[in-house]
Amino acid sequence: MLQRTLSIGFIWMFAAALRAQSGLSIGVLLKFDNEPGHAFLQSLERELGEVMADSSIRLNWVFEQRHGESWSRVFNVTLHGACSGALAPRIKPGIHITLAHSISQDGSILPYAELDCDRLKSFLQTEREARFGRAAGRVLAHELYHVLLQTPAHSETGIAKAVQTPAALLSRSLRFRSEDLERLRCLR
Repeated sequence: MLQRTLSIGFIWMFAAALRAQSGLSIGVLLKFDNEPGHAFLQSLERELGEVMADSSIRLNWVFEQRHGESWSRVFNVTLHGACSGALAPRIKPGIHITLAHSISQDGSILPYAELDCDRLKSFLQTEREARFGRAAGRVLAHELYHVLLQTPAHSETGIAKAVQTPAALLSRSLRFRSEDLERLRCLR
């Protein structure tokens, strides 16, 4: 019985290792205008990591690229404004604002995104850094979707939806729809 348990355990570990190797590895290079709060950063990393894990994509957090590091791809993110601290003035309900964007050139979506922390904070109306970080992770997952799939298109539901509400970004769970996950899983 012990030998069978060890064999099953080894097979499971081997399969998990193969899955990890077959997935895409992305270096996420974060740059900030202002030093973020610890709870914000921890929550952002956890949420974006969990969202992308569903697609078999592994994220490697980088704050300063060092010689010799390499990944399948790099996603450069600049977070503007104050990613911690007091609330910014409320944005009027019903007004559509851009919280983040990817950068395009000659029809290609480049691996660069910018997120406006002040605008996101105004939109969400929360001072709780952990909730704010979770929402920022979801916004960045949306931008990473555009970059990886090289599409300006949006989905009808989920993270890849064009317009989100504060309630959706702060909800307990906002993920990619299954069709979007499948497209992400096919990337190499």
